[in-house]
This record gives sequence, structure tokens and C-alpha cells, in this order.
Amino acid sequence: MLQAQGMLWQVARVSEFGKNDKMSTVRTHLGHLLNSGDYALGYDLYGANSNDIELDRYKNLVLPDAILVKKCYEEKRQKTRGKPRPWKLKSMNMEVNNSSRKFDEEKITTEYEVFLKDLEEKS
Repeated sequence: MLQAQGMLWQVARVSEFGKNDKMSTVRTHLGHLLNSGDYALGYDLYGANSNDIELDRYKNLVLPDAILVKKCYEEKRQKTRGKPRPWKLKSMNMEVNNSSRKFDEEKITTEYEVFLKDLEEKS
């Protein structure tokens, strides 16, 4: 099993980009995928409220300002916006039990669309 060595990157929030010079340095496993100017999705831990009993056990633990999770291919998504997908997923028939929960067709459609966009980014 190969492990990618963590690389240091300077990142900034999109909402603050160009407004101030606040940059955070993070170590990430995405170093082999990222280039300067790329977008990445992640978690901002700088402003997170972490009053967890489990974290109190680790007195010398220093949390990073951010954790990068995946590269965002926004430019690829912009090129294909409005065009139909060249592929179609097959799906199995589902039986939905309407008695236990409210069946929300709109929520299922939205989640499916997010899933398809995620697939497009990775292809």
C-alpha cells in the first residue's frame, strides 16, 4: 500500500480571498493533486467550537486551522453547465415504505443530482 506523504499548502477561504491577507498553512494528503490556484473542499477548524471531553484528554494536541478533504473541479463543471450528460446511470427499482417516514421526492432528487455532479468531477 502506497501512502502519499503530507505536503504543506497555504490556503485561504474563498469568502476572504482578496479582502485580507489571512492565509493558513495546512498539511494535506492531496498534495499530488493540487496545483497553485486550485480549489479544494475542506473543514475550517479555526472557528470551530470544540468543547469535547475526548479532546480534553489530549492536552498537547494542536488542531490545524483547516483540513482539506478533496479537490474541487469547478472549472470542469463550468464547461459542462447546461449540457446534457453523455452518460446515464442505471438504477434498480426501489420500494419505499411511506408509513414510517415522510417520502420527500424533492430531497431524493436533490441528493441524486449532487451525487451525479460528484461523479462528473471524478471522471
